[in-house]
Amino acid sequence: SGTTMELQVVNNDLERLGVTDVSVAGSSVYSTAKNFTSGESAVLTATLGTTCGAAGTPFTYSDVVITYNKGSVTAIKQTGTKPLVGKCS
Repeated sequence: SGTTMELQVVNNDLERLGVTDVSVAGSSVYSTAKNFTSGESAVLTATLGTTCGAAGTPFTYSDVVITYNKGSVTAIKQTGTKPLVGKCS
């Protein structure tokens, strides 16, 4: 809604993970550190650079990258294999 995007994130790893950044098309939209224990799920609230559109308008966000830490390994980047799609609310 507006410039706010909520992302449901789940840690499917056996180890604790710490999300440090989410970017969309090269722009950081979330940069608050959030730690996830194994199996934990949470909603991350991201701020986009542009407004989504009117309620019901479809959106597509390509090149979504999540940066996280795992143990002593930092700044691991994972790129989505498919774009995020949905409808504005």
